[in-house]
Amino acid sequence: MKVIYVLSHSYRGDDYQNITKLGSLVHLYAQKLNSYTDRYQVECWWTEPRLSSPMSAQEDGITYRAFPALSYKYPYRYISLPLLKALRHEAGKGPVLFFLIGIKGKWTVFIPLFIKNVPIVMQQLTEGTGYSMARLKKRPWLLPLSVLEHMAYKNVDRFFLLFGRAKEEMKRYVEPERLDVIPFGKDFELFRPTDRNEARDALGLDTKKHYILFVGRINDRKGVRYLIEAMPGILEEYPATELLLVGPARREEILSGLKDLTRLRGLDQHVRFMGSIENDRLPPFYNASDVFVLPSTTEGFPFVLLEAAGCNTPIVATEVGGIPEFMQMIKKGIMVPPSSPEDIAQAVKSVFRGPELYNNRLRDGVLQYSWESLLSKTVDVFEELRGQYFPDDTAA
Repeated sequence: MKVIYVLSHSYRGDDYQNITKLGSLVHLYAQKLNSYTDRYQVECWWTEPRLSSPMSAQEDGITYRAFPALSYKYPYRYISLPLLKALRHEAGKGPVLFFLIGIKGKWTVFIPLFIKNVPIVMQQLTEGTGYSMARLKKRPWLLPLSVLEHMAYKNVDRFFLLFGRAKEEMKRYVEPERLDVIPFGKDFELFRPTDRNEARDALGLDTKKHYILFVGRINDRKGVRYLIEAMPGILEEYPATELLLVGPARREEILSGLKDLTRLRGLDQHVRFMGSIENDRLPPFYNASDVFVLPSTTEGFPFVLLEAAGCNTPIVATEVGGIPEFMQMIKKGIMVPPSSPEDIAQAVKSVFRGPELYNNRLRDGVLQYSWESLLSKTVDVFEELRGQYFPDDTAA
């Protein structure tokens, strides 16, 4: 059986034509499945408005395909009729399963309206469905499309949700037996504890300072401004402290505004904007840091917290999205209200005072999110659907 992953949006970098090397989470998902089992022919498809014709390439047994698309500045953007046409062609050829990324507010949610008689799995990608509906309500002219979403749900066999609250939300639209909490996984051989001083030496950091780490996109929803605003309160008690901000900024005006805020508060010597860092180079940052802070105002499943916990790095995070469920699992993190620099400062200082209270065996609580564990659940679903739709398919 062929498994085709379909991404809900386009690649944002300039090297979009290097389609086997874009490094999206869906690329990684396809690669992990391909290495986990040889029972499927794996492909990874997505849209690209900068293309005038489809592109295709193969690497390590995976076929990657990019299709021209329309692009609009509202939900359901990146609609690609060529991709939809190609999916319908694949549906008529033989045993195939479509794994669609995106539930609420993504154009991929409409694909099941046009394709039937093949198994379809739909994966939640970001925040809970409630957040996505709130975005749509700001644009009431799009609400009729929400009705079409619910119609499309009837043709989806299984939904993979990122966290339990999202599953509860989806029960309003879908029978519980079609809902599974199966997020993406993490490589805990990569994200593992190492010696802090060695990590700091490797990064050129001072072994005598305190370091606060943030990893993620630099945008409004990640709440980085509140983390910067927390720094004066932290520095009052711990003056030898630096904040490391790791991640890309999609909008230059947001990055410029945060740098202006840093200068205005006199924090130039205490805040470092590190820019994008490749995933396999992140573990030393976690291991070098005294605390990891995720100050989001909205959040889906907090994958970066898996990375921090895998390295036994103490965690402070806001009480939004899938974070409370994660914190309940690890039992040792500190949750704070969103948009509150004062609470962030107090939580960080609590970690500095007693790190042993917050870093002991964090890793043990997240190993259930290893790729091997999650792919095992995924393949169980794939095989169940394979038996329902293609009982005569005996391909290895």
